[in-house]
Amino acid sequence: MAENYIVVTLPDTDDIHLLLSESPTLGYETKDSKIICYFNDGEDISFLDGIKNAQIENIPGIDWNKKWQQELKPVNIGTICISPPWDTKEGTHKNPKQLEIIMVPGQAFGTGTHETTRSCLAMLQEYLQTGALVLDYGCGSGILGISADLMGASTVLCIDYEDAAVKLATKNAKQNNASSTKVIQSDEPPDSGTFDIILANIQSSVLMPFLDRFKNLLAKDGTLILSGLLYEENLKFAGTKRIIRQGEWATYAVSAK
Repeated sequence: MAENYIVVTLPDTDDIHLLLSESPTLGYETKDSKIICYFNDGEDISFLDGIKNAQIENIPGIDWNKKWQQELKPVNIGTICISPPWDTKEGTHKNPKQLEIIMVPGQAFGTGTHETTRSCLAMLQEYLQTGALVLDYGCGSGILGISADLMGASTVLCIDYEDAAVKLATKNAKQNNASSTKVIQSDEPPDSGTFDIILANIQSSVLMPFLDRFKNLLAKDGTLILSGLLYEENLKFAGTKRIIRQGEWATYAVSAK
């Protein structure tokens, strides 16, 4: 059924992603370094007051489900294709050689469209070895951990502190038969253990307090993949092996040394 909606365009920042994850939005997407979010007509969006460069439109007669399905298409990153459930290999996806990951859209971050997600997936394809132990901290939708699972990791631990993220990551793991993936709710990484790959696609204010812990959890020959970080922050990490820059974002591959 076509209904009236409020469409808000916002700057693409981690703080706004966090704000939206706790809001009554129907859903949102990232596009051209902007966040486009949708609300029911009449919804109180006063919590967005004060955000610079916010654009608000009242759109009549949108069939939300149809619009969402039309605009959210498969995303190709190397040998991986991230697809919504309605557009899979059996539908419009044409390359059977790619590994397809099905991501159910929701409020948690991670559908493959954001620069940081794409960079992390590129790094994962470069450094992940079959049988690896993987930690995905701040997992959002679970896209990175689930991809690692389907690429051959033996064990994947996904952690997020948001209820919505934990529920969606669990749903996505089941959707993809990611049987080696465990999703738990916590606001901290584990105190002990050893991981061959640690993924942390989170803002620097959350990342930096746990950097030493991540290094202690990393196997001797392991790789720490850090993203969600602005390139202009000019962060320096000992043992950096590679940096990918996409737009205003930087992703780092860091060794245990």
